[in-house]
Amino acid sequence: MASNDLGIETGAGRDRQQDLSFEEKSRGMHYGLYAAVLGITYFFATGGNILTLFAKRLGASNTQIGGILSLLLVFSVVQIFVAGLIERHGKKPFMIGGWVVASTLSLAYLAIPMIYQRYGSQAAVYSLMGMIVPIAVARQVAAPGWMPLLNDVVPSHVRGRYFAKMRTWWQGASIVFLTATSIFFSGHEDAPFWRYQVVFLVGIAASWVRIGAIKRMPELPPSPDEQRRNLWRTFGFPFADPVFVRYITFTALVTAALSLTDSYMVVYLKSGALSYNDSMALFVSTVIFFSGSAVSLLIWGWLADRLGSKPLLIITVIGMGAVRFLWLGALAEPGGRFVIAAIYLLNGMFSAGFGIASTRYLFGISPRSFGKTTYITLAAVVNTLVAAGMVQLGGYMIDGLSGFSAGLAAWGLDEYRLPFVASGAMILASSLILARLREQKTVPTGQVLGALFSRPFRTGYNVFLWGRALPEERRVDVTRRLGEFASVIGEEEILSALDDPSFQVRREAAQALVRLKSRRAVRALIGKLEDPYSFVRASAAVALGGIGSPAACGALEKALEDENAELRMQAALALGKIGRGGSAEAVRAAMGNEDDQVVWSVMATARGMLGDESVAGEVVRRLNRDTPQALRGQLLIAASYAIGAGNDLYHYLHRGEEEFEGSVKEIVDKVLNALRSLPTVRDLQDLWSFLALERCVDEGDYKRVVRSAYEFALLLYGKDIYPAESAAGAALEAIATKHGGLRWDSALLALECVEVMIRNYPRWFDDAHGH
Repeated sequence: MASNDLGIETGAGRDRQQDLSFEEKSRGMHYGLYAAVLGITYFFATGGNILTLFAKRLGASNTQIGGILSLLLVFSVVQIFVAGLIERHGKKPFMIGGWVVASTLSLAYLAIPMIYQRYGSQAAVYSLMGMIVPIAVARQVAAPGWMPLLNDVVPSHVRGRYFAKMRTWWQGASIVFLTATSIFFSGHEDAPFWRYQVVFLVGIAASWVRIGAIKRMPELPPSPDEQRRNLWRTFGFPFADPVFVRYITFTALVTAALSLTDSYMVVYLKSGALSYNDSMALFVSTVIFFSGSAVSLLIWGWLADRLGSKPLLIITVIGMGAVRFLWLGALAEPGGRFVIAAIYLLNGMFSAGFGIASTRYLFGISPRSFGKTTYITLAAVVNTLVAAGMVQLGGYMIDGLSGFSAGLAAWGLDEYRLPFVASGAMILASSLILARLREQKTVPTGQVLGALFSRPFRTGYNVFLWGRALPEERRVDVTRRLGEFASVIGEEEILSALDDPSFQVRREAAQALVRLKSRRAVRALIGKLEDPYSFVRASAAVALGGIGSPAACGALEKALEDENAELRMQAALALGKIGRGGSAEAVRAAMGNEDDQVVWSVMATARGMLGDESVAGEVVRRLNRDTPQALRGQLLIAASYAIGAGNDLYHYLHRGEEEFEGSVKEIVDKVLNALRSLPTVRDLQDLWSFLALERCVDEGDYKRVVRSAYEFALLLYGKDIYPAESAAGAALEAIATKHGGLRWDSALLALECVEVMIRNYPRWFDDAHGH
């Protein structure tokens, strides 16, 4: 299997190493922006809400409006056949030829008002339907080449930002054009036909200029392999790819939900319930919508390139679905009109993010050259056909629900709001499929949501500062702040800080990556284990332990031999946290050459964390009454990990000697609870009393406490099967047989050993007592 730009497997032998030069790509992206702006102008002037309002002005019913809009979409099936020709003969000939024909035929729209005046409403509506057919066919001939042409010229690492920039340009152009059109239509309940004709002419002129921009865009030539494949093999090629099938299923469901109602929202604004005029309906449904898109596009594009497509798909789909439920308050007084404005603004924002993430994901799963056009075209065709069917269904549904009303006053449902809310539920349901989409080099959605809801503006501000030329002290401060925020939004900057000339910045970056737990940083942090400055090396080891990637184990094992004691200690702890058992032997070997007693005890702790129980005896033999307190505490923790008690002993040691009696009582209770889970001997309390454990604790006779614990283990298990080979048993025996006085912390360790033995070795207890 070969991987695409996102690291997603797309099939064997599909990608070929051919590409355009940097200058060609730059020129292509430049003219692509112009073509996008001119194309969207043509689209809005001769389609979309303007065409819907024009059809309503002609007297079309919702069902007929659905038919008109469906005709613009249903001929997308032509793209399937054209896609195969494009694969073999190139993109631009079909694009230019199709747009020339479509632009020329669009002049026929100018005659519709004359038909209306002479033959009446229905004749004009059906004439419009007839004119749309050849225009739609010509547009579908041109359409398959556009996205593959962009795929040729836009590098993968800037796709999110480029499409954000492109959409910002066309949203800006849309806002200007639609605002001007709205003003042009103002002053009339229903705009005069001649004003629609002027708008049509502006769009047609823009389409002709767009053809010139497309001519200037370069393209990759078709490969010989593509020329040899027949249509049906080409058509079936993407559907053999499970990644593509999952993606197209998801987008088809979202498209179905959107198409069911979106075209009728502007019709609802014109209905008797809301009574917007043409100018206001166009302004609210388009200008406010595209304003929401325009203000958010650059952010969505920036996030897409940083975080991946999948998390943004999840966020935007949930957002689009939830926003539709706001239609329940469209008639509320006061504030209903503000609710409608908020709906369009939020819908514009989430739709913009969905468009960028969806396009970026599709480009990522499409082959770089062979089959690219087929992938992108089939995705467009499937979604367009789904839209064609659902927009027609939406018209039937709304007409069929005429007069419907339910709910509480203005917050209830009617023939429009019921489908709107239903489409929102469908969109939310489609998000369940997102779990099946796979994308490598992406950030988990939970982390993305956390970043968006946890100080995103402060994080963004510090990301902005990092891009400026800052003195060393400021770079240290910014890196520290990005680490404190622990936001994936600032991950790129923290990663770049690992290569900063200042060792202080590099150290802060490593510490920041601990909080972020960035798996993307593992390779870079491994490199920092050889940094010239020991502070950086040690911080890198801490970060690798916090991230927990087994890929770092080899480098950390090598770091156990470093001349710096702090690095050796942190490398051992990191290996213990990662928990790959094979590293225990490397730590054991390092302990044999270790002269620093503190580092040795930390390495012993790491061995215990790695499951090497044999270290327990080695640790206990180093415990003496004269052992320094700090070293003694670390040795006790090492023993605790070796016997499997983890941080329990650490918890008791933190209390101190003055709370010894309470700690003993807690451990004794744990012992009794462990025994209750087994078939037990009688009179355990009498056994404790016989051993005089409570009196030993009261008198502070720590050696007697240890002896009592040892005798208790012998009585329970019997001398013949006493599990001395276990870590807990070996440690308990080593403590009990020590000469001289014992400290309180040794007594606690002995009691912990007994509790661990009972909890981990019930079968020995059963065997000893014939159960």
